[in-house]
Formats: sequence, structure tokens, C-alpha cells
Amino acid sequence: MSTNPRTRTRFRETLLVRLTDAAATLGLSEAAIRNEIKAGRLEARKAGRAVLVPADELRRWAGDLPPAA
Repeated sequence: MSTNPRTRTRFRETLLVRLTDAAATLGLSEAAIRNEIKAGRLEARKAGRAVLVPADELRRWAGDLPPAA
């Protein structure tokens, strides 16, 4: 059985996350995420009007947070 080379497959992992989804995932407000982006602590991209955060960047940022006391 031959497979069609034009068949598209879905990515198994999300590469970019919208600002609202990033905030919901981290349990923070959109304003807090925007502040982190403006301060340079969280990297983001723009696609048109959408602010997108790489999923790996969210993991890195969350991992860099200090432990709770």
C-alpha cells in the first residue's frame, strides 16, 4: 500500500501558543504575561495582530521561577 506524499500530518506538539492560552496555562493574567514579555523575561512573536509565545519558552520561563517558600 502506497501513501500519498501530499497527505498532511498534524504536529504532535503545539509550537506557538496565543497570549490568552499562555496566561490560562500558567494560571496568570494576560497583563502579567504582557509585563513579562515587555521586561524581556519571556520571548514572544507576532503574527499579524496575534501575540504568540513558543511553547518551549513557556516551559523555560516556568522552570526559571524561584521555588515557593
